[in-house]
Amino acid sequence: MSKKLIAGAGVVASLAVALAPMASFAAVADATWNSDQHTDTLNVTVLPTCAFGAASATPVVGVAHNAASNTPLDNSTNAATWTNVTANDNLGMTPDAASQTEHVSADSAAYSIYAGTADANMGETILKVVCNQNAGYKIYVEAENLEETGGDTIDIKASPSATVTGYNITTADTDSRGATTANVTSTTKTAAVTLGQASNAAGDTYTFTYGIGVAPGTKAATYTGDVVYTLVQQINS
Repeated sequence: MSKKLIAGAGVVASLAVALAPMASFAAVADATWNSDQHTDTLNVTVLPTCAFGAASATPVVGVAHNAASNTPLDNSTNAATWTNVTANDNLGMTPDAASQTEHVSADSAAYSIYAGTADANMGETILKVVCNQNAGYKIYVEAENLEETGGDTIDIKASPSATVTGYNITTADTDSRGATTANVTSTTKTAAVTLGQASNAAGDTYTFTYGIGVAPGTKAATYTGDVVYTLVQQINS
């Protein structure tokens, strides 16, 4: 074969490669149905305090003598008390498909705190995910600001403290599966967990920790709001 014919064949081959259809890769998207859903209702009571001084992490001493030896007000906090709201709670649903109804569960937490104090762990919610979807799954969290009957609120914030009233949710990949995690610091629906593979056969565990801070001037009342956890499997679209 002449060099011209060889060169011509090379051009044709190049055109064939250029015109060949590109390989298509399926995009991964959230399923349009919920696989499971759980709600925590938080009931946080800011205790009434009237004292000579202030109920705070570093109390302002309100009684003085020439040789003062003052004992600060006891500002200890307590762990949240959890109550199951729905029957057969914490079970999760049977393996689901788009035509099935997800299992919806709910718990309620009661907690009290003094104004002027903070608690990085007033309670935890531990969720186990069992999912054989090879594309993986996500856990979305949507949190409300906590509100009392008069309209005052404890808003969800990034950094609540003894001087900044608010609460937040810290997300941890307890089993270290390599999931991408995000803390919840606003009322915006947040993809708190994203994992691009199936779970372990025994399930993957994630811990969500509630932290709270209450500034000294916060109104004494019970503040209530919901935190909704939604499990969505990821599918090849």
